[in-house]
Amino acid sequence: MIVGYIEDGPNLVTLAMNGWDEGAPAWWLNLEANPEATVRLARQQPRPVRARAAAGEERDRLWKRWAEIDAGLDGLAGSRTTPTTVVVLEARNQPRNGTGLAKDHEYLDTGGPSGWIVELLGVSHRLGFA
Repeated sequence: MIVGYIEDGPNLVTLAMNGWDEGAPAWWLNLEANPEATVRLARQQPRPVRARAAAGEERDRLWKRWAEIDAGLDGLAGSRTTPTTVVVLEARNQPRNGTGLAKDHEYLDTGGPSGWIVELLGVSHRLGFA
């Protein structure tokens, strides 16, 4: 699966869209059921991640970052009856800071079994954002 992403500190963030049709895409439903995956970025080693849906203030903040990249995002999303899930991909087996969030910026590869392989297309890099 190839999806666009933005970086948020050590995390990668994507949107779970089924085009602009109703319902969640199959890849997100699969990640909800089994959130462990492996991300492959160009010219980098595969990294094991755990997927989760952003919520509350975090979702709002990340949605605004996406809207800065895609000016039509709010209009297209408004045509749907359900909100678009903002998916956060966090490094697996990374120490936590007590809030459920990753403690530092290192990605750790445990060499263990991986779930879904998600290939990400760097929207921020493709469009020239740092």
